[in-house]
Amino acid sequence: MSKVLEFPVSERKAVTILQHLESGAEELEELYEVLDEIHRKLHETEERATVLEAQYNTSMREYLKHVDIKDVPLILMQYSSEARISMNGEEGVISFTMADKEDEINED
Repeated sequence: MSKVLEFPVSERKAVTILQHLESGAEELEELYEVLDEIHRKLHETEERATVLEAQYNTSMREYLKHVDIKDVPLILMQYSSEARISMNGEEGVISFTMADKEDEINED
């Protein structure tokens, strides 16, 4: 009778799994670095937007000292965090409130 040698299945499986884990760890490390960079850029962008928004609001308040609120283009009002815009579609009325100024513009 001949002796049967057992194939080292468990050892090969362990090597394969280890290679998979090492590959996954490298890929995860790269992804984490990308995520860290994205979070850093997002934080910087939010800070820049906050500063610009404050400057924009200051400029809008100053602008409203020189023009009637009815003359401010809608597109410009939407970028001011201090502008409150409400619409009544049935009557075609858009109301603005900003810096203690209130007015209505009829958009028909």
